[in-house]
Amino acid sequence: YLYGRLYRDASDVLDYAGIDGYYGTWDPGTPQTWAERIGLLHEFTGKPVLVNEWGFASRGELMREGELPPGAPNCQAKKWKFTWGEGHTPNGQAEFVRQTFNAFRARRSEMLGLFFYRWEDQQKCWQCGEPDCPVETAWGLVDRDGRPKPSFDAFRRGVEALA
Repeated sequence: YLYGRLYRDASDVLDYAGIDGYYGTWDPGTPQTWAERIGLLHEFTGKPVLVNEWGFASRGELMREGELPPGAPNCQAKKWKFTWGEGHTPNGQAEFVRQTFNAFRARRSEMLGLFFYRWEDQQKCWQCGEPDCPVETAWGLVDRDGRPKPSFDAFRRGVEALA
């Protein structure tokens, strides 16, 4: 409903459509989910798509069904509800980044740009304050000491291929 009202109005006041997602972490999905979502949003709005935020954490285990009470934050279990590929590891993050850029390249003509979340790993989770919580501490392309993780090179190559 909202997209229809915003983008199909004759006044055409918006220049692009924005989308974000954390497939394989906060949301179910894969790198290929990006190509599907970008294509659908572009088709629906007729506007170029800006990926406002995307990423994949490099740390954290997959929680078992029922391990987290309904409505409880992931921080309580310090685990993820979703994963992809080899899981939330530095190499898993790099592969997710590589394959997501493949999806972006497939939809390049429909995209305005993208923002990756985030540059560096954090000392502690901003939600619960704990340093061992993977929920908000392991998203970076570089580690806490500024050393590049495997995803750094995957990101660099992905950006170069989009240019």
